[in-house]
Amino acid sequence: MGKSKKYGMNTKALHANKRFEPISGDVMPPLHLSTTYKNDVPGESDYFYGRINNPTRELFERTLASLEGVENYEEQHAFAMASGMSAVSIIAELAKPGDNVVITKDVYGGTTNYFSRIIRDRGVEVNFCDFADHDALDSLLNEKTKL
Repeated sequence: MGKSKKYGMNTKALHANKRFEPISGDVMPPLHLSTTYKNDVPGESDYFYGRINNPTRELFERTLASLEGVENYEEQHAFAMASGMSAVSIIAELAKPGDNVVITKDVYGGTTNYFSRIIRDRGVEVNFCDFADHDALDSLLNEKTKL
């Protein structure tokens, strides 16, 4: 039995989790731009609303996981969000009261507002820092730092 080949980044980016389009036979996956999907029975389809999931985003998430070295990227994969603030929100929800979060100073104003008001009010220690200032960054990191 031969050794399984380890693919490089370029090959993974191009071919990871490649699926051929069953209807058209496309060699490269098409972009799915639908926002809604037909479901004969509610809850029994993989797709029902584009902001929740769609075939293009699913392929993108699994390709990212492959590029990050996740071996079972068909089952465990990255997450792509419909907007920047939805990504910020889901990450912020991982922080619990008493946790320390360090954020770069040059983020979107809505992110600054969200962490300064909402997340801080939940008992999370929120610190903003110039990430180019390594000493300042090091001074804010501790055993309670989660993000």
